[in-house]
Amino acid sequence: MHKLLSEMPNISDHFITLWSMLGTVVAAVVAAVSLIIYAVIYKAQLRHLKWSANQELMRTLMDLDKLIIQYPAYQWMVWPTEHSRPPSSDALQDDACARGLLYFHLNMFDMAHGYYTRILGYGARRAIMARDRQERDDWEGWKEYMRNFMAQEYAATIFRSEGERWFSPEFVKFLGQMITEGQSSAKAAKVHILAPSASYSGSTGVQY
Repeated sequence: MHKLLSEMPNISDHFITLWSMLGTVVAAVVAAVSLIIYAVIYKAQLRHLKWSANQELMRTLMDLDKLIIQYPAYQWMVWPTEHSRPPSSDALQDDACARGLLYFHLNMFDMAHGYYTRILGYGARRAIMARDRQERDDWEGWKEYMRNFMAQEYAATIFRSEGERWFSPEFVKFLGQMITEGQSSAKAAKVHILAPSASYSGSTGVQY
């Protein structure tokens, strides 16, 4: 009896140790399940966010098409051809519709830039090769659209003089780069952005 009583503290210690180990295992399992649930919820939310952002961008493009149909005299701003060249700088200076369409584009570009760089992370230093190929292609398409549109002297001049007043420094820097690249490409090709020999994208009407 005395021997049994002397061994009871050891049994108690073993029980406490086992209970502590069990608690650790349960906590690890709960943490793992929580991470899995969080990952599933995050993926679902990101998918919904992507869908919503893409829908908003497509709706904006459709609204732009409606505006051009409503004001066909300004199609030179979106679909430049030899039959739709911009008016003179003096004529555009007080043209409220032209300025409105320009800022419609700038706001649309700002929205696309925010979606692809802040939400999807394009433009970050980390590698993007693992990202969705369609998303990469879409972002490259938007950048090409921006380069060609902002290469127009009217758009570039107003943005350079007013952009810092309305847009974030990050976007101003980015679109300034698009202007430089677009105008450099036009000069290198020895083709003006509104030249009649230019080719156009069938999906957006943007010159390439």
